[in-house]
Amino acid sequence: MRRLVGFIAVVAFAVIYLSALKQSDVEARTLPKAVEGGGASFAPFVKVLALEFDGLAADMVFIEGLVFFGETLERETIPRMQEWEWQWLFETFKASAEIDPYFYDPYYIANAIFPWEGRLVRETNDLLVKGADKRDWDWTLLFYAGFNEFFFLHNSDTAADLLMQAARRPDSSPIIPTLAARLAYKGSRTENAIRFLVELLQGTTNPAEREQYETRLEALKGIYVLEQTIKKFKVEFGRVPLRLQELVESGLIDAIPDDPYGGTFYIALNGSVGTTSDLRPIQ
Repeated sequence: MRRLVGFIAVVAFAVIYLSALKQSDVEARTLPKAVEGGGASFAPFVKVLALEFDGLAADMVFIEGLVFFGETLERETIPRMQEWEWQWLFETFKASAEIDPYFYDPYYIANAIFPWEGRLVRETNDLLVKGADKRDWDWTLLFYAGFNEFFFLHNSDTAADLLMQAARRPDSSPIIPTLAARLAYKGSRTENAIRFLVELLQGTTNPAEREQYETRLEALKGIYVLEQTIKKFKVEFGRVPLRLQELVESGLIDAIPDDPYGGTFYIALNGSVGTTSDLRPIQ
């Protein structure tokens, strides 16, 4: 009887939690900025009432978020998701991880989408680091957080520290200490990002996730080729090219690489290479 009561409580409170979270975010869109913000999470209450069914409760919350995200992929609007929807989706995955902190999927999916598309980098890293504290045998969450610190937040020191923590965990990739050392030395941002993504690909079996990482890798390789060619141009002509087409006209490169996200590569005012896609799909 106790198990049945626990199971019913899990289902009831998971439904209540998701409904309340959706409603609070819908209402938040109409509130002044000063009073916007997250309310108290229902996750601790669900966790207590779930008893031994906390894994099931976490699954239900996670699936709700995953289904919602899948539905948004069919939209043709630009942007595809509103800021409040990204926040709701993140809070849903976060709640799943709080109910069952040993459940890997919320961390994995959150890292795959929120830093890149939702622009919730710091929030994602907080989630990953908390997960790594619970999953103390798992090196991958620290590795993901290290990449985010390096690539999105440009914090090489913190990234190197996270990678060294990951390197000390069982069965971690042998390349991680080398990456950490390179980040501690700093520089070579695009080259190191490519190394990160190659390592991520080696540990990714899901076809959809592999496609995302391969697209990002292709885009970064295009940027790297342009960066290296600009350096050659500067050595040969004593200046930075005003536009990328000059690299072709000078004979240093056959053609400007295509941005797999549908954007156009360009030279920014500071001489770095950017893209109009901002490394996100253009619909």
